[in-house]
Amino acid sequence: MTTVLRHTEYLMTMHDCVVIPGFGAMLRRRRPSYCDEQGRLVPPGHSYAFNGALVEDDGLLVSSVARAEALSYARAAECVACDVDAMLRRLREDGRLAMGRLGAVTLDGDSGVMQYEAPAADTLTPMADWLPVVAPVAEEVEEEAPARSHKPVPNRMVRRVVRLARTAAAVAAIAAVAIVCSTPIEVGNAGFASTALPSVSAPREAYVPSVGVKSMEIVVDGSGSEALDTAARSAWQQTHVAADAASILKSTDAADAAANEPNDAVSRFNSNDRYVVVVATHRTLKAAETTSAQFAGTFDCQTRVVRNGSVWFVVAASADTREEAVAALRTPEIQRFKDAWVAALN
Repeated sequence: MTTVLRHTEYLMTMHDCVVIPGFGAMLRRRRPSYCDEQGRLVPPGHSYAFNGALVEDDGLLVSSVARAEALSYARAAECVACDVDAMLRRLREDGRLAMGRLGAVTLDGDSGVMQYEAPAADTLTPMADWLPVVAPVAEEVEEEAPARSHKPVPNRMVRRVVRLARTAAAVAAIAAVAIVCSTPIEVGNAGFASTALPSVSAPREAYVPSVGVKSMEIVVDGSGSEALDTAARSAWQQTHVAADAASILKSTDAADAAANEPNDAVSRFNSNDRYVVVVATHRTLKAAETTSAQFAGTFDCQTRVVRNGSVWFVVAASADTREEAVAALRTPEIQRFKDAWVAALN
């Protein structure tokens, strides 16, 4: 079965008309339930027809092929056209083309007219096999039931005794339930059965605002102010502000000392140094040399080109240790370059 016929079968389960471009259109009509010649009840389904005059592409079949095969619309249209050509060639050679569950199409050699042969059963409708054909049930002659034998009826005294016994049993059960419900039951540690929460003691006393309330004004949305008790905040500040101020002063003094410390880093070039200050990176030697020449004309300084693995570094300075290389980054000569960084040579 070709790709066109597979997609046509799938589309006929949801649509009433599927056009096969250049071949014809398959049509579906709903058929209600009916009784056949044998008196059987046939469930509802669909009947199918074929119209060879509808050959214009409506896009339904091509779009289905494009989605299933992950193709563009133009490529899917070419695949459909190839399958249609193969179907027409087979129809002309054999005079009959089987279309799977859609039936078959025959070609009259003299008139060139295509005739459609509908399938014997509707197998495309979902759950069509779940609706069976109901055959009539033959009437059966009911056999006469045998006469019932008359059982002896107990006398009136026996029925009265049984009724009194049932009443006494019901009264005894009610009395037993009443006695059980009215008897008090002593439960030890009854306090634990209460649903109230146990008393909880806090590890420290709760905060109580002082008599002299310290307050601050907070503007809310620019429309007013609220007074908030800041006694707890004031107590926290007395404990922590002094320590924070001391740490801030210490860090400020350390930063000032580091800023005022003279920088002994010297921009140098030594082929035995392991660390370099890189100001540019390139894949080729020519590009690196061009950048080095541009830096010489722009900053009036001398840079070196060093190879490190598969790349070329434009180096402004070198150092024996990483600390010296990082210190060289703070020199005015290196700070003229943008995005300078330290690298270790392989």
